[in-house]
Amino acid sequence: MFLALGSSLASADSATVAPPIPHDLAFGHARLNGEERQSLSADGRWLAYTVDIRSEATGAEYRMPSGLPRPALDGRIFLTDTTTGEHWRVGPENEACWRPSLSPDGRQVSFYSGANGSANLWIYDVTSRTSRQLGRAVIQARTWAGDEPVWSRDGQEIFVPLAPPKTGTPENVTAPSVPIPSMPAVTVYVAGGEIGSNTKQVSLGERDTNAFFLQENKAALVAVNAASGEIRVVVPEDATPTPSLLRLSATGRWLAYMSVPRRSPGARNLISRFDLAVVPIGGGGIRVVATDLQVPSRGYYVGSYAWHPTRDQLCWIKDDKVWTLDLEGPSAAPRQLAPELADITRSPIMFTRDGLSVVVGTQPLAASGSADATPQSLALVPLDGGGKTRITPLPHGVRFQTLLRQREGIAWQPAPDKLTFLGREEVGVANVIAQLDYSSGQPTILWKDQATVAPYFAPADHQSMIMALEDMHHPVDLYRFTTDFTEKKRLTDVEPRLASIRFGPTATFVTQVPNFDGSFKAATSAIMLPAGAKPGDRLPTVVFLYPGSKVSSRLAEFGGGEPATIPASIFVTRGYAVLLVELPLSPFGARGNPVAEMVDALLPQVYHAAELGYVDLQRMAVCGQSYGGYGVAAVLATSNLFRAGIAISGMYDLAGSYAWMGPDSDMINREWSETGQGRMGSPLWSDVTRYITNSPYYMADRIQAPMLLLHGEGDTRCNVQDARKMFNALKRLDGTVQFAEYRGEGHFVNRWARVNSVDATRRMVEFLDKYLRPARPETSVPKK
Repeated sequence: MFLALGSSLASADSATVAPPIPHDLAFGHARLNGEERQSLSADGRWLAYTVDIRSEATGAEYRMPSGLPRPALDGRIFLTDTTTGEHWRVGPENEACWRPSLSPDGRQVSFYSGANGSANLWIYDVTSRTSRQLGRAVIQARTWAGDEPVWSRDGQEIFVPLAPPKTGTPENVTAPSVPIPSMPAVTVYVAGGEIGSNTKQVSLGERDTNAFFLQENKAALVAVNAASGEIRVVVPEDATPTPSLLRLSATGRWLAYMSVPRRSPGARNLISRFDLAVVPIGGGGIRVVATDLQVPSRGYYVGSYAWHPTRDQLCWIKDDKVWTLDLEGPSAAPRQLAPELADITRSPIMFTRDGLSVVVGTQPLAASGSADATPQSLALVPLDGGGKTRITPLPHGVRFQTLLRQREGIAWQPAPDKLTFLGREEVGVANVIAQLDYSSGQPTILWKDQATVAPYFAPADHQSMIMALEDMHHPVDLYRFTTDFTEKKRLTDVEPRLASIRFGPTATFVTQVPNFDGSFKAATSAIMLPAGAKPGDRLPTVVFLYPGSKVSSRLAEFGGGEPATIPASIFVTRGYAVLLVELPLSPFGARGNPVAEMVDALLPQVYHAAELGYVDLQRMAVCGQSYGGYGVAAVLATSNLFRAGIAISGMYDLAGSYAWMGPDSDMINREWSETGQGRMGSPLWSDVTRYITNSPYYMADRIQAPMLLLHGEGDTRCNVQDARKMFNALKRLDGTVQFAEYRGEGHFVNRWARVNSVDATRRMVEFLDKYLRPARPETSVPKK
């Protein structure tokens, strides 16, 4: 039974003082791979899923030297018999395995593995429990979902994307050895009050976007014989449009594929476009169905178009209009559906179970920081053009996330005329599963909790739903839900070691904060207390922030998730309260003032937490990563509330980094500064003052609190030079600062080599203990 967490405090065992979670377990515990789309057999019996074991291996953030996707390196596939609960490992022992795909009869699992140094196609026999590699051809494996193997309808072939030849033949690809460091590869610099501290000092010895997209996505689309491994090319890699990801029609006669995404020359936004094409499965002429379609920000490549559940018919959205192509029809020409519908969102796009209608989003709600607008209602559009489009609004106060599907492109519908979707509270941190009834036009809330859910797939009869579920006190596992979501059965036990980890009370509260346009907004904050703590204890507190984001939603994840790419559980199990805040900012592309906007939103939430008795205002620290690291430096420069700050992988000089040259001689920060998170709204030379006044580097003389800077030397998103500059600025100003630079590491601490991520968090705890732990004076508690 999961706890219902709301505005009142809830705790698994607040009376017991629990031991701190070990650093190695915090980073190294097994978890479901969030990039995977788990696979379920048609009858619902077999469930194949990928577990991320978080190995100690090191390497690039996205690809290893061998070409393997870095996220896949830790993948291990498991198979569960949902009727008996038995589960076991699939694939070669202790080797990277990912992207499982069950055959139509449920007797085999195809997947990718890096067992032989490159990404290859493997097949597992459920009856004999044996695995074998199908040939030596190298898969064009991505770091995101959508490239999984696709079975033919008769189970005789498996369709996959093959990597174009590089040097030599695929058979000759080998994996260079990647050393795993045995001690932290870190250089530490200190200044001011940090000199003589107990930290160890160890010293060991615009990118061309379209070219990058081609490198990562271009592939030959082939059919591999499931028995012999023989390869049959369906679409060569040099075809036009350039092939990338594939899907089969319901009949299995047609293959549809997306071209490699691209951006228009000189584009000042982050929108990527692709072409959609089809080809007969037996090979033949390629037909371009649509061009210049926008890649959706939700669902990425897996939610960009839909195949009909029984026919060779496609649906897609272009220029805010719904289009369909019936390859079985007499004209085989695209036609527009519901031309009267003018306010269509880019996603979702999905067929109903009976195949008579297509579901799209309408009434877009502009969302800062999103390439897509969120729909406020869902429309049911008849395919025959003769019926009336029906529109049903979403429940008030619920933000749409995704439509539940039985399988790719097909809506999950246990009952006809009803659709089910996952949403999130606009105010609060609860997730919601709601049902829209197109007969009555009314929405119904089926489930609501401060828990994180990820719907996957359902059996062919639509009578249950497989979902991943976690909350503050329970790590993520897969569950089978009944159609009304009143009952569930746990199907997996991904990480048994976390069962002993205990946290204290949690709460959410809402604060009215100033918004960028002069209005006020209800911002949601979340507080986590250690086991044994209670309101009124006024604990030393770590505030996690990410400007423009609702970090408080992490309360719905086990242990508070990983804000700042650091497990919050490390701090809350060591006696610190953790405060997660929401910081609304001006929209992307606007001429914003992010420093002033974030501070205006942050301080009222901190003071509110103090009024409620959770935090000690004299023992507060602030922490953030990437744009959050920028936020930490900005907050310390414009407020004297915090006793310490930890900035991870941050950018601090907007002006100085604007024209930084990337590996392919492009200005990789231009889009970020003008139309992205930087919110400058114009080139540097048009408004130098705005860039300077929103750069913490130029306000270093105002930073009074001790500061810890953590950065990966190999960070390609936020260059380490910014951290070096900030350290030197504070050192020159006689500030108290420590800067730890980790050799070879990238942007995300939770993707660093284990020894380095553990060293970083131990350094953080020591830093907090030094500046927040001293006994507080009696006057630190305000008298009322």
